Amino acid sequence: MTTESNQPSAGQEDSLPDNAAMSALHGEEDSQMQLDDGTISSAKEQNSPESQSGRANSRSTSSKFANLRAAFEKDTSTDGPPKRNFTRSAECGRQCQDEIGKLRDERDREEEMKIALEEKCTKLEEELEALEQQQTRGQKETGGFSTPGKETNGTNGQEHEEARASNAQSDEVHLLHQQLAELKKTISTSTRMSSSVTDSTFAQEMGILHHELQNWIVLNFRRAKMDVAANELCNRLEGTGDFERVAWLQQIFLFLMDVFCAELVFGLNEGEQWCADLLKAADSMQKTLGSQAYGKWRAATVEAVCQSAVFQDLLQKANEGVAESICHSLYKLTEIDAGGGGKTSLIGIIKRAASLAHLFSFQQAQYQFILPNPGTPFDAETMENIAEDVEELSSSVISCVTFPSIIKSGDECGDNTHLRNVIMKSRVLCREVES
Repeated sequence: MTTESNQPSAGQEDSLPDNAAMSALHGEEDSQMQLDDGTISSAKEQNSPESQSGRANSRSTSSKFANLRAAFEKDTSTDGPPKRNFTRSAECGRQCQDEIGKLRDERDREEEMKIALEEKCTKLEEELEALEQQQTRGQKETGGFSTPGKETNGTNGQEHEEARASNAQSDEVHLLHQQLAELKKTISTSTRMSSSVTDSTFAQEMGILHHELQNWIVLNFRRAKMDVAANELCNRLEGTGDFERVAWLQQIFLFLMDVFCAELVFGLNEGEQWCADLLKAADSMQKTLGSQAYGKWRAATVEAVCQSAVFQDLLQKANEGVAESICHSLYKLTEIDAGGGGKTSLIGIIKRAASLAHLFSFQQAQYQFILPNPGTPFDAETMENIAEDVEELSSSVISCVTFPSIIKSGDECGDNTHLRNVIMKSRVLCREVES
């Protein structure tokens, strides 16, 4: 009886590792084939139209993101410099203000020195006159007491002493003459007050004034709504005293034109007799004298008038009158009251404008302040379009004026009146002419 065993024989045991190896090898081949099939299928899918379209969309999306990133970085880079430029501009403005303050202090010190030297000069002249009178009396007394043929030794000695005293007085008089001449020369040269101001300084000061006016309007009338019809605005302005100039009444600088365009100097009241006489004299001088001579006369006259306490009182009233007119007209336009604080700050701005106007009057050159009418053709030489998105207009006219142009004629000495320099362009908004 044969019994079959389930255990493998020795030969079979030897063959098992080979079979396992073969199975593993076949398994790897199957896996490799599956991978190859997957790769081939993936390649086919990538070469398919749908896959190509997906990649194209992906590249397009990436390109858009790249463009957006570049645009954002560009905007960021362009937004930076204006802020830095504004900072530099503000710093430059403060430096200019400090420099102007130093120059004004120096001018005041020179004026005080000039007054002191003039007082010293007057005192020397009085001493010189007294010595000359004393010398003259001494010469007369010496001539009257000297009798020919009766001189004695004592008399000769006395005359000798008197002669020496007279010579000493003559030397002292001569020395005083020299000191007086040197002092007058010092007054006329070293302390000569030159009120000539450069064009760049005027442009800087007027730019600051423009900025202050804009800030005042924004601070006090930012809640104003101007969405009413033009006819309604005109009806509101009928209550103002300057309705006939409504075409110009688009910014408060209209009223400040009276400050800069005043006859001779702003602040004179024709109701005062001395003011009326002065204005009449100025008119006669302008007709009689040449431009250079009149410029010198006007500069000296304005400087003397502005130092008068009586004129300062009139100037204060004139400043308050301009502020009242501005606030009244803007209330009619916007129905907003600036209040006491707003009016007080406006008076301070008007004082600054009046000070600048007087500084212009001190100059011997001629200055024009021009606020063009709306509807005037745009002139690039004397006007600047302040629109944010400025486009080249084939034919444009002024729609609104916010600041006047300043034109200088002649040089610092009042000569060469044919010379013309645009110190500051007028700030305007333009519109294209309808064909």
